Amino acid sequence: MWFLIASLAFDKFHGLLFPTDPAQWTEDHTYRWAEWTVKEFNLNSIDLNRLRGISGHRLCALTSRDFLELAYIKEHGQTLQHCFGRIKGLGKLSSSFSCSNSVDY
Repeated sequence: MWFLIASLAFDKFHGLLFPTDPAQWTEDHTYRWAEWTVKEFNLNSIDLNRLRGISGHRLCALTSRDFLELAYIKEHGQTLQHCFGRIKGLGKLSSSFSCSNSVDY
């Protein structure tokens, strides 16, 4: 099953189709999602190059430590993990998906 990201939060994806299950994301899906998240939440310490070549299946397998190692600032890694955890926890993206700037650590 596929969906079109249509929410206001994800309109910056410019209509890119994503599988509803993040484990099925291609390397491009993963990178585009990470790129958007970094820009949306100003996570400038995230090294996006380290996310190149990571499929959705591999992204789903990342641990908390893995997310922290992607960032030079601990809170940025935690925010990236939180945002992905929301998607992974839902098992899908939907127009109701939101990832708040306020994250409890």
